[in-house]
Amino acid sequence: PNCDYTRVVTYCDNALRILPGNVKALFRKGLAHYHMGNYSTARGYFNDAKRQRKGRDEEIMKYIKLCSEAMGQPGTP
Repeated sequence: PNCDYTRVVTYCDNALRILPGNVKALFRKGLAHYHMGNYSTARGYFNDAKRQRKGRDEEIMKYIKLCSEAMGQPGTP
């Protein structure tokens, strides 16, 4: 299935205007950027989500690692 990732980013921006620091919106915005190939931007949103999250989230950590690897950097967050 095709996804309009630009629209996902817009929806996440709207959610973050209402609830700044919303982990789900930060994560989904990161995912959208990841799938568009914007790995540095995506990693920034995943790191923001990680900071807002209470406790460790393996899914967030996985995507931080994937972004780093896609940018040719070591996979450690």
